[in-house]
Amino acid sequence: MGKQCKVCNTLDFLPFECTACHQIFCRDHRSRLAHSCTAKHVDNIVEEPTKTTESVLRRCQFCSTKAPDVETLPCVKCNGAFCLSHRFPEQHECKVLKQEMDERNSSRKVDASKQQPAKEPAKAPDIRGAKNAALAKQVALMKMKQKAKGLNSIPFGERVFFNVWVNDQKEGKPFYLCHEWSVGKSVDWLAYQLGLNHSNQQNVERLVLTKKPDNNEQIVEEIDPFDYSHKLKDLIREKKLENGDSIWLKYIQR
Repeated sequence: MGKQCKVCNTLDFLPFECTACHQIFCRDHRSRLAHSCTAKHVDNIVEEPTKTTESVLRRCQFCSTKAPDVETLPCVKCNGAFCLSHRFPEQHECKVLKQEMDERNSSRKVDASKQQPAKEPAKAPDIRGAKNAALAKQVALMKMKQKAKGLNSIPFGERVFFNVWVNDQKEGKPFYLCHEWSVGKSVDWLAYQLGLNHSNQQNVERLVLTKKPDNNEQIVEEIDPFDYSHKLKDLIREKKLENGDSIWLKYIQR
């Protein structure tokens, strides 16, 4: 199967036969120029020419490669003769094409200078209102979840996150609790984590949990602590607490 090229001896399964010399050639040597064919075909009679004349070849004006006249084409811009590989204006650095592009770019610059300056984009509205406040709270909750500490045994679906403030401290600490916990259990666990003294003795100040007031200077008598027996999920359902709120651990007199 297949035949060998007369020039390179490559075994080709789809060989080509020269119509002039009737020799077998591969794809690379199928053209008469590629295999330097010395025969010419005239009225189906093969004659051996004495010499290939220079007049049948034309030189590409870009790469100087000689090619048969039928394989050179004129440029549609500058009318120069080029080989098949450089026949398009972009392929042979056509001077006429370059001049047209320069003129086009110059006209664009002039048009741009005549245009009015673009209007400044409208400024985004200030972050105000209930919707923006809710969005800001969601962002704060996401940041809190990244830093919050808690028991790994608490399922993700049962975790509620709070920023816990102690007495008159200037900064809270993020924790997550289980929404099934009671207020009393939450106070016990937080007191242990924060190293707070938490005793049920009557003569000792009581540690309570409440939602942190907006006014840090609010007096103790105005504090309404959560009942120890209430569960966190009940306080959330009753809208007394929300996920992401700041809560306050505060000592008060019994």
